[in-house]
Amino acid sequence: MIYIALLLIISIIYAVITWRHLDHGLYLLAAGLPTYLLRFSIGPIPMTLLEVLVLIFIVLSLRAERGNLMGLLRRFTPRNDRFIAPICLLLMAATIGVLVAPDKLSALGIWKAYFVEPILVFIVATDLLRKRSDDINRVLTGLCAGGLFIAVFAIFQFFTGWGLPAPWDVENRVVSLFPYPNAVGLYLAPIIVISVLMSLTPRNDSRIFWIATALLSSIAIVLSQSEAAIVAVLATLFLGAVLTKRLRIAAITTVVAVTILVAISPFHQTIFDKLTLNDYSGQVRQSQWRETILMLKDHPVFGAGLNGYPAAMDEYHTDTQYEIFQYPHTLILNIWSELGLLGLIAFLWLTINIILSLRGGTTKQSPEGLPRFARNDNFWIAFLALTETTIHGLADVPYFKNDLAVMTWILIAIIASTAYAKPTQISTQCLDA
Repeated sequence: MIYIALLLIISIIYAVITWRHLDHGLYLLAAGLPTYLLRFSIGPIPMTLLEVLVLIFIVLSLRAERGNLMGLLRRFTPRNDRFIAPICLLLMAATIGVLVAPDKLSALGIWKAYFVEPILVFIVATDLLRKRSDDINRVLTGLCAGGLFIAVFAIFQFFTGWGLPAPWDVENRVVSLFPYPNAVGLYLAPIIVISVLMSLTPRNDSRIFWIATALLSSIAIVLSQSEAAIVAVLATLFLGAVLTKRLRIAAITTVVAVTILVAISPFHQTIFDKLTLNDYSGQVRQSQWRETILMLKDHPVFGAGLNGYPAAMDEYHTDTQYEIFQYPHTLILNIWSELGLLGLIAFLWLTINIILSLRGGTTKQSPEGLPRFARNDNFWIAFLALTETTIHGLADVPYFKNDLAVMTWILIAIIASTAYAKPTQISTQCLDA
């Protein structure tokens, strides 16, 4: 009873703040992504505190529209926004994923928490950030504030062992607030990319915050031993440096030097095995992928349905020394098994449209006559954070999780909103490619 009362108080406080300032509600939502861990049920329907905050944010956003939902949606049509058509296709694929899923109730929960609610956040956040582009920095601050809390608790956990569950306590792999170590890497890796890039932007009054967030988050993912996260962060920061003219030569020189040092070090074989997936973790991944491909050969169009992967894999699981995981742990197979070919096409289409936004210039005009695509610091920060999740997704699951789904759509909202940046807002000082 006390637990429910506490959740109710938090929800009321959030509702009051959001009622008075919708933008503040967005900042708090970005900071509060880990609140999905606070769970409860309304009858047979499972809910999380994060979902409650999302619903409050969506409902109160209509107040700014004076209840005119259609007025908001009319601003998001394929004619006005290039992201909407693939989003509609994605929602269609997710809905089909519910219909073909073996457990439709759990699939419906995934449908609302991983797709419908995050996409609604995208629509409201994009509209809000287009009107007030200065709010983007505050949204990024909110994301990193939540990440800083996760990182600090993970470091505290390493030294005290408090709240560290089995079997991770044997290896002292920190999990922070999450149930498993890789969740720390999945959450903090894009936060590190954001905070590093924000610390490099000019006229930054919060540089200490960004540096502290990057440093402590980096320590946390090392303590969680999330190798895929470490590789993805380093690869993304290298890419960002290569795209920056003044850092390009230094970045390439550093990588060559590190490669030589690794090659002559006594640990070169261990590192090579990890990078080529020849260690134990890599062998588990390869086994998963082989079995998943066999399953998809028999279910190529619809996949296994939302939340249907473990049940579908029963008859294809031959390497019984490994468990059946919730997902196949690589981006394409994750999407294909959950959403079928239609979902795979939708994600690919969305990715292509995000990449096309790199072109800059005034190829298309917004309804207000402003540049359709504009390269600026915030665009590049969000773009590289999504790049990190994509690289990370080669060996993990960086989307199919409550907090990560909302984070993904907030980052896409930043990209979509900067597509309408005014010419005076365009800056390439952070990444002058």
